[in-house]
Amino acid sequence: MFTTFAWFRIWTLQYINKDQRQRFQPYVLVLRQDGEVTGIAPFIRVVSSQFGLRVCKLEFVTHYADYNELVLGAEPADQTRTVMDFLARRNKE
Repeated sequence: MFTTFAWFRIWTLQYINKDQRQRFQPYVLVLRQDGEVTGIAPFIRVVSSQFGLRVCKLEFVTHYADYNELVLGAEPADQTRTVMDFLARRNKE
């Protein structure tokens, strides 16, 4: 139940609606193979400010919720590697 798209969507909307400073944004990666969804990687993009510098970072949703994890299909090691490779490439942009 806690790793379904519906739960994540409702929880995220509730959490973000309570965020008066608009620091949190959902950052959900959807893995597809041959048009089929094979995995979901739900993160939260956090924008904070320290010493006058704006910092953006991705955090696992588990930092803010009791339950959540990557929702992966039959090949979790390959899918995890795909997610990490994508995030590493995005970090360089």
